Amino acid sequence: MKRNLILGSLLTALVLLSIESDQVSGQAADNPKPKEIVSRTYDIADLLFTPTDHALGGTFVPLTKMTEAQGQPNGNGTFLVNPAQNQQQDLQSRANRIDEIKKYITDNVDPTNWRDNGGDVGSITSSPLYSRLIISQTADNQKAIEKLLEDLRKFNRLVRIRADYVLLSPGQVEKLQKNGVDDTAALPEISRDLLRSLPQGTVHYQSSIVAFSGQTVHIASGRAKSVVTNLTPVIAPYAVSMDPTVANIQEGISLEVSATLCDGSAILDLSSVVTEPNKAPAPPPTTNAALTPLEHIDSVMQRLQTTAQVPLNKPVLVAGSTSNPNEADPAGKQLYLIIEADAGK
Repeated sequence: MKRNLILGSLLTALVLLSIESDQVSGQAADNPKPKEIVSRTYDIADLLFTPTDHALGGTFVPLTKMTEAQGQPNGNGTFLVNPAQNQQQDLQSRANRIDEIKKYITDNVDPTNWRDNGGDVGSITSSPLYSRLIISQTADNQKAIEKLLEDLRKFNRLVRIRADYVLLSPGQVEKLQKNGVDDTAALPEISRDLLRSLPQGTVHYQSSIVAFSGQTVHIASGRAKSVVTNLTPVIAPYAVSMDPTVANIQEGISLEVSATLCDGSAILDLSSVVTEPNKAPAPPPTTNAALTPLEHIDSVMQRLQTTAQVPLNKPVLVAGSTSNPNEADPAGKQLYLIIEADAGK
């Protein structure tokens, strides 16, 4: 009898312990341990930076842009504005860009966890005066934010554009193609080794320039020449004279390019002008000292404008044409443009 009483007491105790354990477990489930919040500061100066475009223009231009250069307000096609106004616009631009980055983070890293999205954990503090974000989030989400910003930086890199202008005989360019003369690709890849081993005396010009992805830049090389492009009569009592309009034109090579990085390629907006003056005799001098003669310009010129998506780190054939089409030499030399885009790490 006593033994039965002892066993009954033990069973009762075990049942009570089980009930208490279930209650504790239920309370733990209802009140989970709060996640640890970590605050980190991220420098995003490079993501806020907007490079200045440097389009081909001003007072030193190729023949094709000579008339466009006349009458520009300050030599680069833009009017001067109040520096304070510029600063205010820059701050507003930075603030807008910060808002875009903040939204990109909160939309792609645990969206329901942000206070701005109705959550109770994540927050981002920023100011357009400073190029930093102060972010409070869980440790795991901080790692995801760091990875997201690294991905953004992949498309905010430098791009080097290399251009080769080669003057070749008909059919010679096909022999430079890496995949042979039967390559029918839209942008045939050119062998850099074969390009270097062209016969001595081959006309081969090269240009190279660096820019940020999305930035417009240009490079111009050659001789500059001042020419009179217009004469405006200036009339006074018993006298008349001419006020000349002078432009500085460039004879040689000019290249304007805007490169936008993609995965493994770059989209290029290209504008190229190549000019070579003919050796024509100078016009006879005027007999009237009051008149300035207009310049007689006689040049061989090639101009191209195109957009192409080129692979990175591979020279490709973009364009080409007969350099100086004429009846006397119908199979004359052909000027080709070969482009290579390399992205910085």
